[in-house]
Amino acid sequence: MVETMTGHMNGRLFITTIGILTLALGCEIGPSSGRGLRLPDGDVAMGKVAFSELGCGGCHSVVGEPGKSPGEGAAPNVRLGGEVSRIHSYGELVTFIVNPSHRITGRYPRDTVAEGDVSKMELGNLNEKMTVAQLIDVVAYLQSKYERRREPMYVP
Repeated sequence: MVETMTGHMNGRLFITTIGILTLALGCEIGPSSGRGLRLPDGDVAMGKVAFSELGCGGCHSVVGEPGKSPGEGAAPNVRLGGEVSRIHSYGELVTFIVNPSHRITGRYPRDTVAEGDVSKMELGNLNEKMTVAQLIDVVAYLQSKYERRREPMYVP
């Protein structure tokens, strides 16, 4: 009986060890991971200038800023900023800017913001025009325009 119990315990230990190793290997951070990416803090005022200089206002409006009205012109009016239930992280904002086709928003008719699977923002070759300093500042500017919506508490 002791042998049987020892065998079961060894079997459980083996299975537990394999499970832990599988999880550890599955969580391995490879060369394509964004872990450790942290750009310097940007300047909000310079970000506003860069946003304008790069022509971002041609397709985007920023809450609280003067700009084009919805429906004005042929380009989409993708609204940025305002009250949201979840504020995008620093990394998400950087990704939205440098790799806009990774996830195309469903808030607007697809043909107004993309051509096939490619964001119209990407078609503008923004990455070839924008400096790293401008990217950092635009992210700081955009982050300053979002406010987390406070959901009302339910009180019975």
